[in-house]
This record gives sequence, structure tokens and C-alpha cells, in this order.
Amino acid sequence: MTPSVETYPTIWNRSGTSRVIVRPLMRRLWRGMIRLAEAQCAAHERRGFLPYS
Repeated sequence: MTPSVETYPTIWNRSGTSRVIVRPLMRRLWRGMIRLAEAQCAAHERRGFLPYS
């Protein structure tokens, strides 16, 4: 019983540290996607193609 009890804190500690690492990566990915979408919209506008108007 004691080994299983000891494993839980290490699992939760690892998940906490991985969340700290993952959040900035997700922010960068999201910002990159937004920039690509804005660049695509700007390119469409230059060509005179507005799909949602």
C-alpha cells in the first residue's frame, strides 16, 4: 500500500510542471495561427476577395 500512496504526489507534481511548460507553447501556437489567419485575410483583401462580406 505504501508504494502506491507514494506515487500519487510525484504524478501530480509532474503534471503541474508540464502544465507550466504547455501553456506558453499553446499561447505561441495560438498567436501563430491568428497571425496566419490575419495574413491570409490581408492577402484576400488585396486581391479583392472578401469571402464573408
